[in-house]
Amino acid sequence: MQINVGGFAMTFPSGVLLRKGLRGTCVAVLLHRFDEWMLQDADGTLFIDAYPLYFSWLGEKLCRLKHGWVDEIKIFDAVQPIPFYHGIFFAESPIAIDKPTEDSESQSAFNSFIAMMGMFIKSSAVRGGRGGAEVLSVTVDGRTVATTDATLADFDTLNDRFTKYGRTPIVDVSAHHFDLQAPRQPPQAT
Repeated sequence: MQINVGGFAMTFPSGVLLRKGLRGTCVAVLLHRFDEWMLQDADGTLFIDAYPLYFSWLGEKLCRLKHGWVDEIKIFDAVQPIPFYHGIFFAESPIAIDKPTEDSESQSAFNSFIAMMGMFIKSSAVRGGRGGAEVLSVTVDGRTVATTDATLADFDTLNDRFTKYGRTPIVDVSAHHFDLQAPRQPPQAT
């Protein structure tokens, strides 16, 4: 499966997520059940507004698992934000990967999944989807950086770099503009 994570396009071994023990993870359910609800980049590739190196790391771990080189995916002294994103994507999904029959899935379980993964689902796809409406990208020092309009909504100056000046390559940008460890979190229950 081709995915674009934060502007980095890659082939991702999503089929490995269908194995027993992995099919119940949020990332498996997101990619295999709700792929039609996810944003796509300009090339039609599924877009995930997350840290690209986490998905590179995870893809490598899934390949090792697929070929029998390891028996499970473990985090050994990984630097942040890998454990952070692993906690989000490898959390146990409250709903199954298979599409439900009428009585097999409660509305509260579905709402719980949307609360967990809604930031990766188009805002227009379902109530609770917070992923925005479009993928925006810029070129920074020769590399593509992409995010969503929903992520940029609270950042005027950074939003302008992606919208007003998005076609102009950026050659000098302060590192504090790209806080890759802090994705949009779901609203806290009150």
